[in-house]
Amino acid sequence: MGGKGDLLIGRIALREGLVSREQLYDCLTAQERNPAKSLGSIMVSRGYLKNEDVERLLQLQRDAIENVNGRPEGARGALLGKILIEKGLATEYQVNECLRLQARLADLGIAPLPPLGEILVKRRYLKKDAVETALHLQNLTLYSCPECGAPISSDQEKKGDEDYICGKCNAEVPLLFAKMAATMHEALDEASKEHDQDLPADVRLAKVDPANRFGKYVLLNEIGRGGAGIVYRAWQMDLNKVVALKLLPHESDTAAGVRTPYGDAEDVKRFFNETRAAAELNHSNIVPILDFGSVENHFFYTMHYIEGVTLDGLVREGIDESVFQTTFISHAERYVPSGTSRKIRGKELPVKLAAALMRDVCRAIHYAHERGVYHRDLKPSNIIIDRSGRPWVMDFGLAKVARIGDSAYVKGVIMGTPYYMPPELAEGDMEKVDHLSDVYSLGAVLYEAVTGISPYND
Repeated sequence: MGGKGDLLIGRIALREGLVSREQLYDCLTAQERNPAKSLGSIMVSRGYLKNEDVERLLQLQRDAIENVNGRPEGARGALLGKILIEKGLATEYQVNECLRLQARLADLGIAPLPPLGEILVKRRYLKKDAVETALHLQNLTLYSCPECGAPISSDQEKKGDEDYICGKCNAEVPLLFAKMAATMHEALDEASKEHDQDLPADVRLAKVDPANRFGKYVLLNEIGRGGAGIVYRAWQMDLNKVVALKLLPHESDTAAGVRTPYGDAEDVKRFFNETRAAAELNHSNIVPILDFGSVENHFFYTMHYIEGVTLDGLVREGIDESVFQTTFISHAERYVPSGTSRKIRGKELPVKLAAALMRDVCRAIHYAHERGVYHRDLKPSNIIIDRSGRPWVMDFGLAKVARIGDSAYVKGVIMGTPYYMPPELAEGDMEKVDHLSDVYSLGAVLYEAVTGISPYND
């Protein structure tokens, strides 16, 4: 039930009086159902701990590693990890993951413990040249003034054999020591620059502007905007990956008219509802939720970034060979009626291709219905086709979770897209809308896919 490292955190949390035995058991049971989640994140999600409590536990865990068998490997590793994060050679996620692995090995009685640098190498988190530099920097006295800890930099103007004077505390540092420290700093800076060059060009460019920084994310470009929020293509710095980030803006105009520090009250409730609905679903054709939180009073959540086009774009623009993989293009062209020279150029899709795509969408919606989640805003622009040709359902902004109810909506206000809206939804009472309403919308989407026009085209 949980990894050894997580069990260590659980024991420390119990020892420090942060959780009770019943709460710890509850969290370990939840982790057994979802092993991918860390024990710390489960404790936070269930309200037993705050994020700062988990950080404290991780530090106590690192302290425990440092004292295993009286060996200093853990202490050197923790300090080295801090330097690697500060210089951008490794992410906080990567370092903490490797430190947790050290904790598991310590729990198992493995001795001597492998150093942090070695674990980072085996997990391919550091390149060989950066690792060679990092492994020589485990003795951190080479980095800083022994009195105040300020970094020591080389001084090209210094002549003679006089000692180095620390610019922060005016301590005298032996010249040879200062030269060694400066050399190490320069080597690490060079390795850090090389690491930065590995980042995509648009990420490096966006990082320069502080306006693009949003917590642990770098906002690269806007990819969608609507009443339910703004969607950005973003770079998650601790995981070094691209995600889709949906942000709830403060400026809005809804029926509630009640302002909060996070935006209109109705929008906030809808945003929570959307996140909750999508987070409960785990299907190969539903875009998954990865993270949720707030930065400077802006709620956000992140999703898996899908590179492709919406079904709406596919119907109207056709299959763009620069977007889709050759395998999907060849697969799609098999559906072109025999005896014709027709290519898939837009305005409608071959019936069999449309049916194949909608089959997967229908299976995803059926999966959601089985779990009491009704989408209520199904339309071609809410279905994205990735480069391999797989359709994904997204945007659960109007979704209803049956077991929770519909507290996020004002009766009498019509929400949705008229072309794909069933009659009961047009009445404005979202409570009446159920799984059959989604079935109606699926039919309307299929109609547009095979004809090129919406069912109620003006």
